[in-house]
Amino acid sequence: MPEILWEPNRDDVDNSNMVKFIDFINKNHNLNINEYNDLFNYSIKNIEVFWKDIMEYFSIKSHGNYEYILSKYPMPGNKWFGGLKLNYAEKCF
Repeated sequence: MPEILWEPNRDDVDNSNMVKFIDFINKNHNLNINEYNDLFNYSIKNIEVFWKDIMEYFSIKSHGNYEYILSKYPMPGNKWFGGLKLNYAEKCF
């Protein structure tokens, strides 16, 4: 096994965006996600809810209202957040 070059300390982990996002999901959905693998499994079992959580947690500004989160299954070839518009220049600056 290769030598570990860096490992975050407990404070870094506790203050990471991932842990804060997990806390957000747990609070909003009354769940008990504890680690990355739990988050990963939640994201693939609850695709539409997960991406709605992403939009809310990161306060992604958009224009309009979406009619659906995911147009069809399976991926690829689907459309996300139909009816919503994002201004990419607004996101960059």
